Amino acid sequence: MFPITDQQLSITIVPAEPQHLPGVLDIARCWQLGQVADEIRDQGFLLAGWDLANYAHFLDEAEHFYVATHGRDIAGFIIAYDQRHDHLDPMLNRELKRTLPAYVNIEQICVDRRWVRRGVATRLWAHLFAQCQPVPIVVEIVSSPPNVPSATLHRKLGFSPFIDLVRPGGTLTTVWRRDRRGHAA
Repeated sequence: MFPITDQQLSITIVPAEPQHLPGVLDIARCWQLGQVADEIRDQGFLLAGWDLANYAHFLDEAEHFYVATHGRDIAGFIIAYDQRHDHLDPMLNRELKRTLPAYVNIEQICVDRRWVRRGVATRLWAHLFAQCQPVPIVVEIVSSPPNVPSATLHRKLGFSPFIDLVRPGGTLTTVWRRDRRGHAA
């Protein structure tokens, strides 16, 4: 599905465990929208400002919580859940259930800055795609301010814009969808 580079060979994708959570939190904090400096915002960002308890909750609740490791270091992570866990984001899931009977929602995907543009996100996605067949996969991306790197990556991976949302507080987002065959829906 995806060609593996020499840099990616040293990355292992494993299910997240409690000892991974401090590293997951450190990576996520570096990409928080409010923490990301304007000069690097064009590299991407996260909207949710979660703490260790939130990530522990996802460890218990999400069907898919994987970390990309390089030795003892965490190079990145991905968190996803299916439509049965609609309590994790009631507004988003209410909108998705109007048109999709089944889906996997990507809650977060994030890569340590030292591993950016070295194929870690692609490896995490490939692992998730292998686990989630045959249902559509959706991901919500902030559209104002635009998260251009995220939109570019997701388009490259076969996602297309699906639903536009206005979140509480006025944040504009777009839900992107990838169907079961790996083509944009």
